Amino acid sequence: MLFHIDDEEVEAGAGDLIHIPGGAWHHVEQVKEGRLIVLNIRGGRLPSTIEWGE
Repeated sequence: MLFHIDDEEVEAGAGDLIHIPGGAWHHVEQVKEGRLIVLNIRGGRLPSTIEWGE
C-alpha cells in the first residue's frame, strides 16, 4: 500500500508500522490486488476531530 502523508509518499508492506504525525493530511492507496487491512490507533489529547476530504 502507499501512504500519502502531507506531501510525502511512504510505501508499506505486510507488518509495517507507519507513524502519521498529528494534524498531517493523509490517505492510503492500495497499489496491489488482495486483502488490505489498516489499523488506525489514535492517541493524544481527547476529544480529537476528524475531517474527511474528497
